[in-house]
Amino acid sequence: MTAVNWGTCIKRSSTITRETACHRFTTVLGPGDPNHESHIHLDIIKRRGGYRMCQWEVRVPPPPIPLPRPRPAEADLVNHSKKL
Repeated sequence: MTAVNWGTCIKRSSTITRETACHRFTTVLGPGDPNHESHIHLDIIKRRGGYRMCQWEVRVPPPPIPLPRPRPAEADLVNHSKKL
């Protein structure tokens, strides 16, 4: 198994990796299969009639999550110990 952080993958490199894996291995399972959402399964088992399985849905990575804005300098000057 190979762990893959899909949030950081680029679709093109994932597509090239998928094509290469499907060419070299007889079984390639990845995202799109419920049991392989977080990793890629590869094996070289021989099948009748030379059957090969390549089931890996290459997805567009989600947009990055924006970071919160920096805390304003004025916020550190406020005295929070006073009772209202």
